[in-house]
Amino acid sequence: MNDQQKCPVTVLTGFLGSGKTSLVNALIRSDRARRFAVIVNEFGALGVDGGLIASSQDDVIQLSNGCLCCNVRGDLIETCARLATRRAEFDWLLIETSGLADPAPVAQSFLIGDGPAEAFRLDGIVCLADAVHIRGQIAREEIALRQIALADRLILTKTDLVPPGETDGLLADLRRLNPQADFLTSSADSPSHRHLTGLEAWQIGGLPARIRYAPPPRHDAGIVSLSFRYARAFDFTAFSRLIRRLMAVSGEDLLRIKGVLWLEGEDRKFAFHGVQGLAEGDVVGPWPKGPRESLIVFIGRNLDRPALEAGLADCLV
Repeated sequence: MNDQQKCPVTVLTGFLGSGKTSLVNALIRSDRARRFAVIVNEFGALGVDGGLIASSQDDVIQLSNGCLCCNVRGDLIETCARLATRRAEFDWLLIETSGLADPAPVAQSFLIGDGPAEAFRLDGIVCLADAVHIRGQIAREEIALRQIALADRLILTKTDLVPPGETDGLLADLRRLNPQADFLTSSADSPSHRHLTGLEAWQIGGLPARIRYAPPPRHDAGIVSLSFRYARAFDFTAFSRLIRRLMAVSGEDLLRIKGVLWLEGEDRKFAFHGVQGLAEGDVVGPWPKGPRESLIVFIGRNLDRPALEAGLADCLV
């Protein structure tokens, strides 16, 4: 099964009280053209309005608009396997993680070839951040930082509850944590539920258009995004060896990697991405006329920029 035939998956993350369930409900109620399956960490977290849930007798329950909602009591892989047998009944899978959960293991599940990746493809990780409380949360909670750093799209919610003008400052703070993400805002009068899907952030072919160079951060404390660009070709074997070593040594500190490489002897772009210990890549199309440039992004904690620069330099031809 090729990627276009697989069911797309949105992983929705965000700290407690960020508004995940409200946006999921709004999407399910408003999008009549698609049928959704929704996996949640516990049944009570899906606060769907009374008449919306038609039955709750099993792990898989039928919603009144034709969507499915799964109450995850076991392993995510087993849950996805059950859903795969009912693939004709829905068009999109939404996974709402707990507010205290790390989204990385969920994303990893869709990069393993013999698991959910056989029937599902990751469309993107969307993180919600509560405009009222996010500054305090990222100051106190490591998991809130990880959720933001792993996001492909970040939606700042409850912007109607903060003083006028504060939203821009909050967005600037969040962009410093993850300059690679798309940023949107959401309020009670203007919810952003329609932006939970359609990212295609994990499609190898779409990576070149999504990767941005960001200047070095002012400091290396906490979780940071480090970008590197080179106008020279890379040796593929040396680069692969470097990435494997970094993943082994850094462990959970290396949250995300992604990039587009100019490889020696290859006229096509090579795009790659990974989450913690798993990575994948492929050639995605010819380089345009003109100079070629490799762009590589690392997101994580305790990243040593000089060491990364030295390692990457050793991979250049």
